[in-house]
Amino acid sequence: MFVRLFMLMLLAGGRAEGRAAAAAAVPPPPTVVERWGVWEAAWRYDIAPPRDGNTGAANPFTDVSLFVDFTTTAASRTVAVNAVRGFYDGGGTYRARFMPRASGGYAWRTRSNILALHNRTGRFDVVDAQRPQNRGPVVVAPGPNATTFEYADGTPFLLAGTTVYGLFGGWGSGSDPNSSTTARTLQTLRSTPFNKVRSMAFPVGNPAAHPDLLPYVPLANTTATTNGSTAISNTTVLDLTRFNPPFWRHLDGVPVCGFNP
Repeated sequence: MFVRLFMLMLLAGGRAEGRAAAAAAVPPPPTVVERWGVWEAAWRYDIAPPRDGNTGAANPFTDVSLFVDFTTTAASRTVAVNAVRGFYDGGGTYRARFMPRASGGYAWRTRSNILALHNRTGRFDVVDAQRPQNRGPVVVAPGPNATTFEYADGTPFLLAGTTVYGLFGGWGSGSDPNSSTTARTLQTLRSTPFNKVRSMAFPVGNPAAHPDLLPYVPLANTTATTNGSTAISNTTVLDLTRFNPPFWRHLDGVPVCGFNP
């Protein structure tokens, strides 16, 4: 199944027990963030293997839940702003990201079924946007017709779009979004008037061509039974309970390259 990704790119109960280890944020989360910027925090935690004798490692994607609650102060009252879901980024690292829509002081607190990840707290300040290109996300302009777009700061957004279905697949021999076909395509797009790109998030064609292009982790062996005989299948079968972090890091990195020439 292919998923089309529409990118708006400016091309200029009880706590589950686990391995006894502190889940310190690495690196420390920022203390100052621009409005419409990105607050990001990371914590290290190696999930413990199952204790019931089952074979196979515990699944960090399905066995760990992580949320971060954000509050701010308005008119001398603490106001809940948002709650975001954290995610596993591979290598024992969990992350959470948040885009603040208003300036001011914010506090955050984690919620998790893993004691080491639960009740982590901190604070940060959100300042007005400092970079000229930071005008906030594109939204539908208010009005009786609501047929036009604008940036969150009110600047009109005049859409000029194109299609590059394979934008996320041009890695060449590596997974660095700053190299190979992806980078060359982005460089070309920066010299055009296009400010919207429609692309396919998942690879087109044979998904086994490059392991890091698979959105999920492939199963080690796949067997198929035909007329009573069992044989190894040549079809790649993915474990839909385990994301493939290198693929999603690349997916993150391509829009960043587009915003930062």
